[in-house]
Amino acid sequence: MGKTYTGIPSTCFHVRSVGSHGYSSLSFCFFIHSFSTQLLSDLYKRAHCPRQARAPHPSVPSSLLMACWKLSSMLMALLLAIAAGPGTTRPVVAATSAAAHLHFYMHDVTGGPSPTAVRVVNGPRGTFGNTVVIDDELTEGTSPSSASVGRAQGYYMVASVSNLELMVNMNVVLTNGLYAGSSLTVVGRDDVSTPVRELSVVGGTGQFRMARGYVLWKTVTPEILDLEVFVNP
Repeated sequence: MGKTYTGIPSTCFHVRSVGSHGYSSLSFCFFIHSFSTQLLSDLYKRAHCPRQARAPHPSVPSSLLMACWKLSSMLMALLLAIAAGPGTTRPVVAATSAAAHLHFYMHDVTGGPSPTAVRVVNGPRGTFGNTVVIDDELTEGTSPSSASVGRAQGYYMVASVSNLELMVNMNVVLTNGLYAGSSLTVVGRDDVSTPVRELSVVGGTGQFRMARGYVLWKTVTPEILDLEVFVNP
């Protein structure tokens, strides 16, 4: 707060807006607010200070004082609304306040009557460039009949000309449990010949908005993968 004249505050701010209204709108509003506040202070002094302490002036109507006070209050409310606009607020994300550890099994079914992994691109030579789109079920146990926790939706492609090394890009969509309705985005390199591979969690939605972390990826059978997901706080 700045100086106070006979009980009425005169305020000066320096604010940089990060909202969609921009810096220029705030600067203009603060200028008008400062001007109206100073005017109100002068009018108040002229209306209430002892006559011998000021030069003679016509009396100031109380209605004019009230109008200036209302104008100043409305401008302050407008400034606060601009500074706290939609561009500066974000919902609270519960899952980012503490680390999360998820464990489930991914069923990458490539054959049979109901495959969940389908090859959509054949590479020009050998397996290099082969691309498979997936909508794999995620379950609590290794059995396909165990409780479902969600789906793994995305694709993987063979990204090596000499080895079975995959580039994985998928969303882990959770439909049951504590994080139902949220998802995680997993990206990384899957070297099938390695017992344990590490992929990255690069984002998410819902309770995992802006998530970061990693996935430990293991092969149980050619069509069952063991996934342990660690989301950083």
